[in-house]
Parts: sequence; structure tokens; C-alpha cells
Amino acid sequence: MKVNSKDIDIFQTTKQSSGILRIHLSELFQDNNVNFVKGKKIDDFSSSPVYNTVTDSYELEVDVILNRKGIYSFDSFATFQDREFEEGQCVFIQIITSIKGNNISDNRFEFVVI
Repeated sequence: MKVNSKDIDIFQTTKQSSGILRIHLSELFQDNNVNFVKGKKIDDFSSSPVYNTVTDSYELEVDVILNRKGIYSFDSFATFQDREFEEGQCVFIQIITSIKGNNISDNRFEFVVI
């Protein structure tokens, strides 16, 4: 990851084996079957990815079965925190995600289930 044009390693910088990924996915989770395969759900806006030492990356894998019909629309922006803010100094890193096949100019991911 680059910060101010410098490459940084989040794990080496924070030394945290898990983190907090904040992304507003409540609309995606509502009335659908959700299974966290890697990492865990904290709430509808926060998840905790786990650090994989083999791949040297934080991983969050979620299976969602879309039961609810209708329009889905949510931001593709996420924020990674190395720990809860209440625990003292924490690092906030904004992540702009991209979902293959969907690059809307306002950074939202949208689709319809019929």
C-alpha cells in the first residue's frame, strides 16, 4: 500500500494480527443469508479481517445468498483500523475497493435482484 507516495506494510506498521474494516454493507446483509468464512462480523458496518502469515495479507471472506429482491446500492469505500479508537492511538487507512465488472463513477456498487 502507498501512503504519501511511500510503500508501507500495514502489518509491519501496526503489528496487529486482526483489524477493523469499516464499510457500510447493512443493505447487503439485510434479509439475506450471510456466512463469514474468514474473519468475523462485528456489526453491519464493521468486520474483523484476520492476518494470514502465509499470504502476508489481511483476509475477509463473506458468502452472501441474496434472498431479498430489489435494488442494492452501497459505497465501495472502506476504512481499515488497526484497533478500536477507544484503545488509544489507532491507524486509520482509507481503502477504495473495486468490484470486478462494476466501476461506477461515484464509487458506489449497485445492482438489482429480480
